[in-house]
Amino acid sequence: MAEAPARGTILLVEDEEGVRAVLTELLGGLGYTVLPAGNGVEAVSIASSHAGGIDLVVTDMVMPEMSGQELGRTLAQKWPDLRILYMSAFASNIYSPSALANALADFISKPFDLEVFIDKVRALMDAPPRGRAGASASAPPPEPA
Repeated sequence: MAEAPARGTILLVEDEEGVRAVLTELLGGLGYTVLPAGNGVEAVSIASSHAGGIDLVVTDMVMPEMSGQELGRTLAQKWPDLRILYMSAFASNIYSPSALANALADFISKPFDLEVFIDKVRALMDAPPRGRAGASASAPPPEPA
């Protein structure tokens, strides 16, 4: 039996055009509405002008102009219940593995298996809203020392 099409809106923030295109196509093919952005500044603009709700932000952590951490803090000020999935190929070079594990329940290291990525996105999209009480799991990671 085939799975029902996914529903919900994902703001996808990735500065690498090829990665952004692949993930946009993948998530769109599953049934999600995807709002792609090439950087954090563009993402804030899209989020602010988008007429509908945004269920999940998937953002790279290391980007020019605005880091994923800054983006997470900026969006959380306006939408404190917003779920955020951080991704990075470089986070393990900046943060210790234990700091990432403790600070980020919602983190995926690049490169990642697409099935693992899909499972993580589905789990976040299907989870009940966290509200302010659960915001720490979606909080931006600590700034590097």
